[in-house]
Amino acid sequence: MKNINLRSIGMDKLAIMVACGLIIVICTFNEKGNSKNKNTETSIVSNEYTTDEYEKRLENKLNDILEKMEGVGDVEVMVTLKNTKEKVVLMEEPYSENELKESDSEGGSRESKEKSVDSKTVYITSDDGENVPYVINEYMPKVEGVAVVAQGGDSALVKEKIISVVKSLFDIEANKISVSKME
Repeated sequence: MKNINLRSIGMDKLAIMVACGLIIVICTFNEKGNSKNKNTETSIVSNEYTTDEYEKRLENKLNDILEKMEGVGDVEVMVTLKNTKEKVVLMEEPYSENELKESDSEGGSRESKEKSVDSKTVYITSDDGENVPYVINEYMPKVEGVAVVAQGGDSALVKEKIISVVKSLFDIEANKISVSKME
C-alpha cells in the first residue's frame, strides 16, 4: 500500500479536489431544496403576517396564557406595536480608492485621494418571474405597550403576576403595561 501525504499530492491538486467536493455538496443541497412539494411552499408563504395579523396573534397568545394563570379569570388583552415589520435587503457595495501623488521639478508635491462607494440593491427573480429585492433579514415589530383587563385585576398579587409575565414576554418596562379589573 502506498503512503499518501499532502506534499506528494501538491497544493494545486488538493485545491482542485476541495473545489470538486464543495461542488458536489452544493449540488446535493440544491437538489434537496428543489424537491419541495406545493404544500411546503404554501405553508412557508402563509407564515408571513401583516402587522395587524401579527398584533392579533400576540394578543391571542397572551390572552391564552393569562387565562390559565391562577386568580386572573376572564381576560381581554390589547397590544400596541412601535412600528411595522422591517425587511433588510442585501446591498452590493463596490468600494474603490484611488491615490495620486505628484511632484514637480521645483520640489513641490501634490497628493489627492478619491474614495467611492456605489450601493446597489441585489435583486432575485421570484417564481412568477418578477425581480424582487433579496431579503436577508426581517424584523417583526416591537411591542410598545400592553393593556390587560382581567376579572382578578383588582388584586395586587394578580396585577404583579400579569405585569411580570408581560415584561418577560415582550421585554417592555412596567410603565408600559396597564392592568385593570373587568366589570
